[in-house]
Amino acid sequence: VSAIWLNTAGRDFDVLQLRLAVQESAFPYTGELSGPPVTGTIKDVVTLPCRISGSPEPLASWILPDGNVVWQGLAVSGGLKVYSNGSLSLLTSTLKDTGYYRCIAVNQYGKETAQELLLLSILVEKSQLFCSLSLSPPSLKPTLSLHHPLLLLLTMRGL
Repeated sequence: VSAIWLNTAGRDFDVLQLRLAVQESAFPYTGELSGPPVTGTIKDVVTLPCRISGSPEPLASWILPDGNVVWQGLAVSGGLKVYSNGSLSLLTSTLKDTGYYRCIAVNQYGKETAQELLLLSILVEKSQLFCSLSLSPPSLKPTLSLHHPLLLLLTMRGL
């Protein structure tokens, strides 16, 4: 894309070359395959790999599930870090971090040298749940309400 700049008297002009960047989505296109799934646990550090190579050396950027972009070499807030090898680390993962992440590596000439799509799943920590039930009075019905899948292993004694 070119832009023409004219001075106010109309006697001088300059042509500037502009590069138009279109931001992609982290969500996969129809039929697009993602890399191997990555899993992590709440509050743990999770690192997503991005294999980048090229000459001149490219810089990696990551498109996050919410559409925001994180660039290599720029200070990032929110517990994210992009390393020189292109990988992205979530320093304290949460359930909200689950989703598709897209890594794009581009060199100084704007040539895309790599693109990778990864699905990150954040899991709830395994924990033990202890329950004690009493059957008197028998009219009481114990209830348990959780917002996450739960596997209960019950042991019954005294029957």
